[in-house]
Amino acid sequence: MNQNVTGTPFLRQSRAERLIATGRAVLSVFSLLAVWLDPTEPARYASVAYSMLAVYVVYSLVLAVLAFRSYALLLELRLPSHLVDLAVAILVSFFTEGPTSPFFLYFVFAMLSAAVRWGWTGTLWTTAASLTAFLGFGYFFAEVLHDPAFELNRFILRAVYLGVVASLLGHLGIFDERLRREISRLAAWPRTATNGSEPMRGVLTHVAGILGLSHLLMVWEDEEEPWVYLALWHMGRCEWMREPSGTYEPLVAEPLAEASFLCADAGAASPRVIFTSEGRLRR
Repeated sequence: MNQNVTGTPFLRQSRAERLIATGRAVLSVFSLLAVWLDPTEPARYASVAYSMLAVYVVYSLVLAVLAFRSYALLLELRLPSHLVDLAVAILVSFFTEGPTSPFFLYFVFAMLSAAVRWGWTGTLWTTAASLTAFLGFGYFFAEVLHDPAFELNRFILRAVYLGVVASLLGHLGIFDERLRREISRLAAWPRTATNGSEPMRGVLTHVAGILGLSHLLMVWEDEEEPWVYLALWHMGRCEWMREPSGTYEPLVAEPLAEASFLCADAGAASPRVIFTSEGRLRR
């Protein structure tokens, strides 16, 4: 058990690093290929930009090799490599037309990497650095250099785009963390027999905690006994009832007898139910 608990985060992080390393290599190689095919971009400080991209390609390929050969080393390099990615995004963008740079995507890649590695907290800090640099580009090129190629509407759209992407990634990180907690709770399912009131109370309490419920009703039958059993859980308290078999027949509507379903408000005049049928969600 301990080996699984400690090994799972390591495997998850290793897979994340392989994904990031592969994406970085593809992005850098195709960026260099793009500027080679279209030498008109970048126009500003072209030699500097080419040199930086060439070095970044070599750097990316080295990390891609490490991602599939040395997990431990790559995990130790997560923060340094992330800072390098962010620095490359800032420098390459600055030397290639700043706020209108064709390498704007490098900021998005840095935010995606932060989201995969550290969830919403990493996304927040990376977005703050990216937006600060991007807004700084806008001020410098518009107010200091008075660059005629600067387009205010395009600059605003890109800034909003960064903000929207960051918001989506942040919410995705929060959702991912909550999903992991729920999976951990499922993995910690009580390993006790369900016969008797106290073990059953523990199971219902655990289920209610996972689903975030204040009330929980469990109904079951024993084929060898002529009874229907009910256990009603409410805030840690359980009420037990026993009724003659057939009292609550049918327990659910006939079309739902063999389906997993969800009804948000069973007390409504015309309740709506979402259920699975033939591998599809239906209503």
